[in-house]
Amino acid sequence: MGGFKKWFMMIRPFTLPASLSPVLVGLYAASLFGPIDVLSAVITALCAMSLQVLSNLVNDYWDYKRGSDGDDRLGPLRAVSAGTVSPKALKNAIYIVAALCVILGGYLIYIGGLPIVLIGVSAMFFAWLYSATSHSLSHLGISDFFTITYYGFLASLGTTFIQTGCWPAVSFWLGLACGATATAILTTNNIRDIEQDKRAGKKTIIVRLGTTFGKVYYLACIALSPLVLFFALENIVAGIVISILCILLYIRFLKASGRAYNKILMLTGLYNLAFALTVILIR
Repeated sequence: MGGFKKWFMMIRPFTLPASLSPVLVGLYAASLFGPIDVLSAVITALCAMSLQVLSNLVNDYWDYKRGSDGDDRLGPLRAVSAGTVSPKALKNAIYIVAALCVILGGYLIYIGGLPIVLIGVSAMFFAWLYSATSHSLSHLGISDFFTITYYGFLASLGTTFIQTGCWPAVSFWLGLACGATATAILTTNNIRDIEQDKRAGKKTIIVRLGTTFGKVYYLACIALSPLVLFFALENIVAGIVISILCILLYIRFLKASGRAYNKILMLTGLYNLAFALTVILIR
């Protein structure tokens, strides 16, 4: 694998809609109150995705340090564990992305003030706490709460606040739907890796409650999107569109097993992005 492609795959690009989608719906909510400032909108999106990349890289590094990625890994190849990227190079990449987050976040703090400081600092702390301690969130099985918060309503509300200075309910509900779908991505990952996680001592919610629960949980997560469109936005057309996508995605999910879950991860991310774009385009 070439150098660029190797690093490109390490940032897990097909899951980045998890951080982009709540920003998009937050901008939609802000547009209901007035024009959007394009520069701060672009920087918000870049900062959100940079924070997700930071979390992904930290996760890769500490999974390598713990030896969590064995030969039986079903997920995409981890470059450090495979020996194609050195641990030092990955650590340097983490520092670079963290610096980028600080630079982008600094501009947003200048615009939004103290609330954005609290969101930004806690988001970076969450990216580190997710996997970089002996009591990491990924091992305790409580990362779902943080996923729905930071990849959901907190991201959308923060985006809307930067643009408008207010915290409207519509931004909360739309962000909550995005966060639930991001949790569905995490659930897919945990169902795929349940046996490996058991051996590694990772007590994910799927390890604790089983794959049957996980399949119902996944449906509940992705079904929140059309429900929000129907009842919070009262947008029937958009709700029907997303309901159809939701049904098709769940059918595909139920048929998956083993490495086929990797495709579901990508499709769930695209579903999240489709929800955000539908909100924007079908008013």
